[in-house]
Amino acid sequence: MKLLEKYAAEFKDINSPALAPLLKDIEIIEYSEHLPPNINIRKTICVGESIPPEDIIPLMQKYNLEHFVQVDRDDFIYDLFAGSIMLQKPTAFIKNPLPFFINHFKPDPEKNPVRSSEFTFNQSPDKAHVLAQLADFLQGHRKTSNFIESVHMIADEMIMNALYNAPVDNEGKPMYMDVDRAETVELPDSKTAKIFVTHDEKRLLIGCEDPFGTVNRFKIMNQFAKVYRKATLPSPNEGTGGAGLGCKMMIDHSCDYYMVVQKGVKTLVCCALPLGVSFTKAARMPKNLHIVFF
Repeated sequence: MKLLEKYAAEFKDINSPALAPLLKDIEIIEYSEHLPPNINIRKTICVGESIPPEDIIPLMQKYNLEHFVQVDRDDFIYDLFAGSIMLQKPTAFIKNPLPFFINHFKPDPEKNPVRSSEFTFNQSPDKAHVLAQLADFLQGHRKTSNFIESVHMIADEMIMNALYNAPVDNEGKPMYMDVDRAETVELPDSKTAKIFVTHDEKRLLIGCEDPFGTVNRFKIMNQFAKVYRKATLPSPNEGTGGAGLGCKMMIDHSCDYYMVVQKGVKTLVCCALPLGVSFTKAARMPKNLHIVFF
């Protein structure tokens, strides 16, 4: 079913002539263990209700789906819109994602002010300073200060991935993938990565960009599937899950997870957390997942 047909009433508030071309071709498919064949993944968003990541990941892996949105979320319509933008205009999205995340696309500085900051880095010794600056920023608002620990863990993982997993040499070979994480590394050719954080009164977003775009869909989905499969087994201490374990941590500590990879150009990873609720409630919210490669 077409997105605008299924959710016409919900999209009424944010509908406009400019949005219609971005939404009109998007298909909605409802969660099932066995989806129909010949899904056009570049035009399709899968939806479900309170589906856990350990069920979503295998489905996305099997059918090459890029977007899964939970309909039992107050903000689900806005994540459908963000997913539609990623499907239709991925280059525009990865270039400037913030307008699609904050204030439900209707910034109102007087009624719902937005605070934002970003921190660049290009070597491993920068991490401590970036994390300290991030903590100072979060301390500046009552609601965000409650999530310092979660954001710290997420940002730490993002920085380490950008410094050790992402860089490649001129031949496309990983530079630091197997380097001990205690060893100092520096991004090549004076390149820089950045952490950004932004929030309004309802939502906090933490994201990271690296200038490489080297994440491989096949490998990362296998890692996701591995760690979530292990999470359902009786002996969770068996094995580590490798790089996928860090991504699982980010998903588990957020309510929305976005990975957008422009091959050879940029990787954008973002996590969103709801403000004004307890950490426990936030962690239990159904997860929206967007894993996009182009």
